Amino acid sequence: MLAVRMFKITAATLLSVCVLLVLVLWFVDFGFLKPKVESTISDLTGREFRIDGALSVHLLPVPTLELTNVSLANAEWGSEPVMLQADRAYVRMGLLAWRAHPIVINRIELQQATLLLETGPQQQMNWSFPFMQSDGVMQSDGVMQSDGVMQSDPEPPLNQETGGMSIPVVVHAADIQGVRITYRQPQSQDQVMVLESIAATGEQTTRLQGKLRYGDLPLQVTAEVAQHSVQARIEAEPEAQNPAEPVALKARIDFPAQGFDVDLAVNSLAKLGSLLQVEGLPDQAVALKGHITLGEDRISVGLYQATLGNSDVRGSVQINLGEPLRFDAQARSKVLDLTPFMPLNDEPESESATKPASISPFVFDDTPLPMDLLRSLNLKLDADVERLMLRNTELEQFKLNADARHGKVSLTNQFSGYLGGSFTSTVELDASGSEAKIAVDSKVRDIRLGMLTGPGVPKEEVPITNLNILVQSSGNTIRALAGKLDGGIALNQGAGKVNNDLVRRFSGDILSQLITALNPFMHKQKFTHWECSMFALRFTSGFGEIKGFLLQSDQLMVVGGGSIDLNSEALNIEFNTKPRTGVGVSADMFVTPFVKLGGTLGRPSVGLNRKGVLLSGGAAVLTGGMSFLYTGIMDRATAAADHCDEARAVIEDAVEKAESGSSQD
Repeated sequence: MLAVRMFKITAATLLSVCVLLVLVLWFVDFGFLKPKVESTISDLTGREFRIDGALSVHLLPVPTLELTNVSLANAEWGSEPVMLQADRAYVRMGLLAWRAHPIVINRIELQQATLLLETGPQQQMNWSFPFMQSDGVMQSDGVMQSDGVMQSDPEPPLNQETGGMSIPVVVHAADIQGVRITYRQPQSQDQVMVLESIAATGEQTTRLQGKLRYGDLPLQVTAEVAQHSVQARIEAEPEAQNPAEPVALKARIDFPAQGFDVDLAVNSLAKLGSLLQVEGLPDQAVALKGHITLGEDRISVGLYQATLGNSDVRGSVQINLGEPLRFDAQARSKVLDLTPFMPLNDEPESESATKPASISPFVFDDTPLPMDLLRSLNLKLDADVERLMLRNTELEQFKLNADARHGKVSLTNQFSGYLGGSFTSTVELDASGSEAKIAVDSKVRDIRLGMLTGPGVPKEEVPITNLNILVQSSGNTIRALAGKLDGGIALNQGAGKVNNDLVRRFSGDILSQLITALNPFMHKQKFTHWECSMFALRFTSGFGEIKGFLLQSDQLMVVGGGSIDLNSEALNIEFNTKPRTGVGVSADMFVTPFVKLGGTLGRPSVGLNRKGVLLSGGAAVLTGGMSFLYTGIMDRATAAADHCDEARAVIEDAVEKAESGSSQD
């Protein structure tokens, strides 16, 4: 009996204690712990945390937390004293919500808050706190153990049904008003987003809608967030002058068994660019789909697909995060149309307007090559485009391959012209030693490109072009590479039409002046009917000699000679223009036949005179065996003859000597 009585007394006591505990947890507000909360968070963050308003904490019937007038100080180096400030924050969650997955928050409210995220001049981040570090090392990629061994981050939460990732937190209801987020970097304009009003409701699927502002751009957002997928639509508020066509962005993210799928679409790239103050983008829809996998040591984007207008690109990307970092990418396209990004201006841009001011008098200055960067490159890129559309021309079977590792970079490129012919190029750069070495071998064979002909010209009237570039050099600065350049460049273009207006548009100030001085018919005719255009230029230790130069049309002939010294960057080239037969051709059109291109590469100048200097007494040296064409007494009868075959033989001989010399090297 005594045992029974003692049991009843003990049970009654425990029950009373439990009831009392429940009543305490139900009715007592733990706001009196505010000083302890402030000091704990201040110690944890290493910054002053203040609750200037009230703190209300209830554990029953459901855990709730409410704070008013809270603030967190910024880093000492920060541009402002406060990083975070909020008028009111309220959170209500399930009793055992923190032990469930996903974590369920019944309701969250945030009113009139400001958050400043910034980086410092020494690459500091104000969102880095002491509790995120161990022995002064930032845990950006893992958690540092006490023995100093890096432990990988915990795996992201998995979808129990499919084994894939899932949303770790579910919010059933939310009310966010007036939250301003600013991202600041040194010497950059602040990026500001304001969440004006965001409301969320739902249980299995949370539906979110609201208004936000990015800079001066007002946006509307709607979204549905489930445990294993996110769908969102963001669109600009309709403009008063064009309310029917606002820019809209749609996104969907799904979490399958491995990684996650992304599906993005924008109805107009031009409208999006205009709202973001980015001009020159085409008014075409953009879509992007891809599968992303995140691993401990790699990021993979597999089977991505992108479309812009009638262009398509598909492929894969893989980034290995180990040492050294490795980047691999493949891209394939049936049609890649770049013409929307290549507007054709009516007039050529002025070189003085587009060229940045420079304190160096040299074009090839003493800027050092990024040797450390070149040695650290570790990548492989492969691109294959069946049809590449450019302004006034198209390329077929365009292939580009790049490979870089251990300080050696290899770049190969090849394509076919849509009217026939081919282009192949190899660039080899070796930065593994104390001095960089570069070699370029490019060949154009019987290609017809309409870039300077324009549309509507028959195939047989588009000039056939052959071009050889075979050069090599070494050095650790751009100027050193130019000063040690060896090799040659040779151009041989056959008969065909060239659109004079397109030539002017593709030319800068000086080149346009030179072409106009050489061809007095430039502004009078739409096309120049060239019978041949060719030159050969040979470099030895940066000094380039013109080994032959001839432009011949049905109305005029231009011959030239001289030098380009890449050491001093001095230009010393003279051209002699003479009339040939043709309607409207008269001798008085060439009263100043000699045109000289002088000055330097940085400050070139075009001059006219009646008597040539370079092309008279020294003609035999400058003309590679065609001296009779270049003398100052070249008359109209001499110019009337066809010299294309003779000049072509000289050019081809120069190319053959250059290639044989390279093979012997």
